[in-house]
Amino acid sequence: MKLNDVDPAQVKEVFARFGLAMYDAQCLERQTAILVAACCNPEFLRKTPEERDAILKAEMTKTLGALVRRLSEQVTIAPSLEHRIATALKTRNWLAHNYFWERAGQLLTPSGREVMLKELTDVSNEMSGLDELLTEYATRWRKRAGVPDEVIEAELEKLRAEGSA
Repeated sequence: MKLNDVDPAQVKEVFARFGLAMYDAQCLERQTAILVAACCNPEFLRKTPEERDAILKAEMTKTLGALVRRLSEQVTIAPSLEHRIATALKTRNWLAHNYFWERAGQLLTPSGREVMLKELTDVSNEMSGLDELLTEYATRWRKRAGVPDEVIEAELEKLRAEGSA
């Protein structure tokens, strides 16, 4: 049986949810890079803007696994959060490398796709929730360090401009 022979709307939804789960995993990865580069680096704010950009760029090239290791070396993480981060790392790698291979049979049946939809929604929610938590930590750090909201708004505006170009 070919994938084209099954309910195209449900298959499309599975792939859309997979895309959302990977998006949320990438957001988590980038937020972890920001924590490692800036929040856990006492020298970060003493650097020039160019040096800060270089630090961020260097951290952004690292895998989530490498970032998690660096984060745990730099700060003490509560065991419950450490467990969530470790689970997220395993889940992200599983999504990227094995998800569809392990779910090939399920993808061919309506009930299997329903299971996949729930599973991918749960993964997306956990990745997104963890990203939001780490973002809260970064925001608290930023405010304590005296970095105003306008700096973040300016960066977001740059992203919006790039996205519309």
